[in-house]
Amino acid sequence: MNDAAAAPASAKSPKFLASLIGAFVAEKSPTPAQLYEKALALERTGQIAEAINLLQQAANGNSGAAAKRLGEIYANGSGNVPRDAKLSARWFSVAATLGEKVARAKGSV
Repeated sequence: MNDAAAAPASAKSPKFLASLIGAFVAEKSPTPAQLYEKALALERTGQIAEAINLLQQAANGNSGAAAKRLGEIYANGSGNVPRDAKLSARWFSVAATLGEKVARAKGSV
């Protein structure tokens, strides 16, 4: 008797395979809002690099709040992340494009 013949019939059925594949496909990516909330939690625990990674993912998913927070982080520096005026301006611009109210920097046109 070969191993294939010993397998239960349900393991060979198309429905079984479809349910198995469906279990993997059903795993959904987190929403931008979920990424943003997770990033804020990481930031509160001092995990700034990890928070920035999630904030960037959320902002790239059209989260204006995440883009604005990135602008704030780069404007002020945070943890081991130094101030970066160019990155700050970039993320504030993205946030404004996504509908966030962003204060204009002094001297901006």
